[in-house]
Order: sequence, then structure tokens, then C-alpha cells
Amino acid sequence: MESLLPAELVEKAREVIEKNRTAGRRIAVAESCTGGLVSAALTEIAGSSDVFEAGYVTYSNEAKRAPSVSQKTWSIPSVPSVSPRPGPWPRARSTAQVRTWR
Repeated sequence: MESLLPAELVEKAREVIEKNRTAGRRIAVAESCTGGLVSAALTEIAGSSDVFEAGYVTYSNEAKRAPSVSQKTWSIPSVPSVSPRPGPWPRARSTAQVRTWR
């Protein structure tokens, strides 16, 4: 089956999965403006479930202020959740926050 995601993104996701698998780490991601695109790319890789633990998407500023989310964890941007900035693919390359653990 052909991916709906750009080949470049899928290849980067493959690298992330393989490097973390080799290192014995698992991955969880917290996304906002990428809208789940990073999680989608990581789970596009066959067998990624042995590395990918979870993905959380909190898009609205209200969701980011939920009691269970520490202010130290999330930096509320000064721009609105929906802004005229580029779509999720350009931002996914530079803004996703990735945490890995053993």
C-alpha cells in the first residue's frame, strides 16, 4: 500500500524508529501544530509498535492548559492555535518535541 505521507517524511520516520530500536529506546511524542503528523509518520513504519509508545496531540491553547499538563512541559505560543503559518508538514520537520526513554 502506498503512503499518503511524503516519502521524505516516511524515510526520516524510518530512521528514527530504527535508531531508537537499535538503542533499545521507546518513543513518545507530544505534538501541537503538527496535528499528529509525527505520530502518523512513525506508525507508518511496519513494526514500529515495538518502539513507538504514544503520541499526544493538544492543538488548542485550552487543551494545553489542562490540569494534567505542566507549564514547564508546554510553552503556550503567542500565536493562535490556528494561524496563517505554514501547514503541518513544514513544521513537523522542525517543531516536534520528541522524548525517548529506555
